[in-house]
Amino acid sequence: MICPQCGAKTPDGSSFCKACGTSLVDANPISSAQPPAASQPQPASQPHARQAQLERPAPAQDNMSVNLTRFLIIVAISLSLIVVILIVATVAIHSNASNPAQVASSEQATNARLADAYSQVLDNIQSVEFVQGGDETAYDMSGAYRYTLIDLRDDGTPDLLVTADATAHTERGEVDCTLTRVMVFDEESDQTVPIGNTIHAGSSAKMVVTPDLHGIAVRSTDPKTGRTLTTRYTLKEKAGAEENAPEQEDTTNEADYHTPNLVSVDDRSLIDRLREGTWSNNEAIN
Repeated sequence: MICPQCGAKTPDGSSFCKACGTSLVDANPISSAQPPAASQPQPASQPHARQAQLERPAPAQDNMSVNLTRFLIIVAISLSLIVVILIVATVAIHSNASNPAQVASSEQATNARLADAYSQVLDNIQSVEFVQGGDETAYDMSGAYRYTLIDLRDDGTPDLLVTADATAHTERGEVDCTLTRVMVFDEESDQTVPIGNTIHAGSSAKMVVTPDLHGIAVRSTDPKTGRTLTTRYTLKEKAGAEENAPEQEDTTNEADYHTPNLVSVDDRSLIDRLREGTWSNNEAIN
């Protein structure tokens, strides 16, 4: 160390200067130059640290944001798939409906189904319930059986009209008559079922059909007055439903009534034309 009084060098730790005797206890020793201590970084002020903490997002909020984004993406993809499926289905349905070949194939299949069902009825014509329960009249059913295909319900589908020539044994004697039934194809049961009741037409009466009025009529002429009495039976739309009560009217109007073209049950030409798709309702009536 150096004495601050005389500048003489004195060993470190000495209490007095050996040259001039100056006390070195309170002296500020001057030692060899030491490098200044490196300055320590000062911590950021409290307001800046608080602001940084506030700006840092909380972990829970980050997770909620990510989950919401994923949910919205899934919903968007699902809606897009639904829209694509609906578009494809609509195009397919429209294509099938507008395809003439498929429409023709469907009509052909329907006609073949009807032809098979009606042909089966004609094969078993004697099992048709021409005489219904409640009718106590005895009938001799040894007469001819005939049929025609006619659209009596105006739904575009031919109905099967079958007749049986019979002899009724009544209290007044034997009466020749014609029993008529209308058969329709029921798609639910896949069977041909009768609709309405049996229609009776005596030998002096004439059975006619009324396609425009959806039914059958029996017309008879009064020999005394010459008036024509028509009893009309209107068929309901639903297969198996009871017919309306017969409605009688005096008329000479021939426009609404037509004689059906009946052929023998052994003649299957009408069935063949139905199967081929060449059947026409106009050929069923005169």
